[in-house]
Amino acid sequence: INEYFKKNIEDFKTKEFRDVETLLLDAKKFAENTTITEDEIQILYEERKESLIKPERRYLKQILVQEEDAAKKIALQLEKGTNFSNVAKELASLDESDIDLGWNTKTELPEEVTEEVFKVKKNKITKPIQSSFGWHIFLVLDIEARKEFTYEDVRNKFRNELLIEKGKEAVFDLQDEVEDSLAGGESLLEISQKLEVKLIEAKKIDNEGTDINGKKNLEFQDARILRAVFNQKENEEGNLIDIDDDNGLAVSIVKKIYPPRQMSIEEARPIVVSELKKNSRFQKALEFAKKLKLEIESNSIENVTSKYNLELKGVAPFNRIRPDDSELPLPLIDKIFTSKLSEILIHNRSDQEVIVSQVEEIINAYGKDKSDMKAFNKRIEDDMSVDLLSQFSEVLRKKYKISINDDVIDQLN
Repeated sequence: INEYFKKNIEDFKTKEFRDVETLLLDAKKFAENTTITEDEIQILYEERKESLIKPERRYLKQILVQEEDAAKKIALQLEKGTNFSNVAKELASLDESDIDLGWNTKTELPEEVTEEVFKVKKNKITKPIQSSFGWHIFLVLDIEARKEFTYEDVRNKFRNELLIEKGKEAVFDLQDEVEDSLAGGESLLEISQKLEVKLIEAKKIDNEGTDINGKKNLEFQDARILRAVFNQKENEEGNLIDIDDDNGLAVSIVKKIYPPRQMSIEEARPIVVSELKKNSRFQKALEFAKKLKLEIESNSIENVTSKYNLELKGVAPFNRIRPDDSELPLPLIDKIFTSKLSEILIHNRSDQEVIVSQVEEIINAYGKDKSDMKAFNKRIEDDMSVDLLSQFSEVLRKKYKISINDDVIDQLN
């Protein structure tokens, strides 16, 4: 413990604390003294009436495979009444998190699958459908019908929205007065009393709004205010800033700064012990990952994970342009695209986690038919040609004030 503390002594300092005063022009507070008429709500409703429609949604599970033959085999098993999740696991190596798509509207699905998915009844399964992503089979678990909201449905919501808008108007009406008072040398306390605006204060808070005893100051939890306060100098008034959610304005002054100080070994001991334990666990995990890699190379990843009762996750095919980093970190994805088929990779995400992965399949982006690549290249060349000609004609128009026959340009394209 002593050795680690001495070696990393610069890392063991107390936080910086500050005494702060903040003048708060909160739109919500001004809204409390505002009234909204029924006519105002009705006008807003009429303005937005056309958009007050909640589209139909469906709760979906999906099995996605790349080959049509695989999709047909899966569909055949499902027709026999086999459980959807079991088929996904056994025939496509997909677990529950891979197949559960949750609630989806038509606009949230690939265009090619929408029509089929939205004509299937609840608890029914679609036939295999092809899209640019592969072959899909969907299970419709639940259906939420399209709904048009009535005036009564949105009345309270619109009323609150109008109250906040009026509160914001009151805040910005006061902005010039506050700025003039600050320029005239008045203190925040004087401005607060004169304009009847709230003044909040905090003693010894850190940049997360927590005081020196570890208690959160509930009045100082606005991220923008805290960020501004910890960028100001002592006894320096800041600028008027927008507060979180853009529901008002605030200006602060830092009354006193308590700089970080070096911790003693006694103060730092709990932190040092925690870090040493964490480092030890990480090193053990790293050594275990190397052991797993050797075993997988002479066996299979399925057998090895089963032997040690580890979690094995499959990741649906992804490409380099739009990788899904919800399961795999981007640095590991970079390694994957430079690795070979069946290669085993070890990647540590900071010092928190070690991932052992194996490349299961490499899918050529254009398939075996090279004509797809040629067509793609031709489309890029055509698009670039159109862009260059349009830019060239625009430059001619602006620089030389000449007229250009766009029909001729179109013929060139």
